[in-house]
Amino acid sequence: MADKFPLLLLRFFRDLTVAQRLAVLVKLGAIPSDWIDPLSHSAERRVLDGLRNSNRLRELESAIDEVTKGSSAE
Repeated sequence: MADKFPLLLLRFFRDLTVAQRLAVLVKLGAIPSDWIDPLSHSAERRVLDGLRNSNRLRELESAIDEVTKGSSAE
């Protein structure tokens, strides 16, 4: 799954809005659900690197798929 990480990064930053990215990270428990501060690109990247290091890329991919499918249904 490590080979998919660059593609997941691209999808995360290109295909998701700021709100969707925040929702994905909250859904994965990578940041607290009561997070209110804006996340910088570098902070989001550190969280994504942590998900990769924790072998959670499948979860990340599923969450991205879920959010993008939900927005295309509207």
